Amino acid sequence: GFCKATIAVTGDSSILIAKIEGDKILKYEVKPLADSDIGKTAQITVTVSMYNYKDTTYVLNVQIVDIKNLNGSVAVDGNKELIYGQALKELPLNGTFTDGTGEGAKTVTGKLTWTNQEMKPAVSVTSAEWQFVPDSKEYKTMRGRTPITVVKANPDITEAPTVTGTVTYDPAGKLSDLTLTGGTAVEPINHKELAGGNFRFADGDIIPTADRSEYDVIYTPADTANYNSVNAKVKVTVKKATPAITTLPTAAGLVFGQNLGNSSLTGGVASVSGKFNWSSKEIRPEIKDSDTTEYEITFVPDDSANYESVTAKAKVHVDKKILSWDTASLNVLNKLEDGSSTANLGGTLKQ
Repeated sequence: GFCKATIAVTGDSSILIAKIEGDKILKYEVKPLADSDIGKTAQITVTVSMYNYKDTTYVLNVQIVDIKNLNGSVAVDGNKELIYGQALKELPLNGTFTDGTGEGAKTVTGKLTWTNQEMKPAVSVTSAEWQFVPDSKEYKTMRGRTPITVVKANPDITEAPTVTGTVTYDPAGKLSDLTLTGGTAVEPINHKELAGGNFRFADGDIIPTADRSEYDVIYTPADTANYNSVNAKVKVTVKKATPAITTLPTAAGLVFGQNLGNSSLTGGVASVSGKFNWSSKEIRPEIKDSDTTEYEITFVPDDSANYESVTAKAKVHVDKKILSWDTASLNVLNKLEDGSSTANLGGTLKQ
């Protein structure tokens, strides 16, 4: 049967600690080493004494050897780029690692990853650290840096800004005079709302008109180092302006029987250019209406897209109509000889 075991460490015994636990189990531990310890060798000799058998000796040689370095090259696969906000793990790596160089080099397999795969580098970052862990323990883990390209992200506009209230057309007004409120921009990768930033009209010198409803705005992020400015559309409701009539036009006189369409309107001044017309040209004023009855006139602006038509009242002079005889139809009615020089005529009157 088993009796006991003894242990002896020879050689460079300073590199390890060895002991027998419970008279049966050999345990040893290599101490922390320095480069100067590479090549050192120690022998652990275990002698087992038994009652019924001869003593037996076991020798364990422990040698400190250097883990091999590898040769390798690493690059981003396909020269792909990261958009700001993406993690390094979304940028594929391509690498080759060998034991030795030249024709006799041995390809070494393992796992190539970014050291900090969850890192989201800024646009200013131009390189990142990778690590290669060989499948074989005889090789050291290899680390290095490789160039990367991070481009600015384009924010997504999820809600366009608005212009408060209704704008009335003003030829002297500009988009820059209007106030933009609200508007939301988010990160394109994780869709979080971007803090700060502002919206402005792309061309503040444009005059907003009633016949156009949308204009370009530019969102400029607070973080211009990592985000681009982007364009969006904003709705602007412009109401037509109402021109003012400062001087009424003069109506040309009519002869009884003519309609308003026969009376030209001259003169007349409004705040913008345009024309005066009778609202109801078919009306035929009578003598009793002359210089008394007011008739509606309409001022139609030349720029009808931005100005409303407006109405006013004007009077017109109406002259009596002079009737004349149709001489071809005149005839002297029967007249008795009474010594007078007058007689009754018969015939047709012309209007």
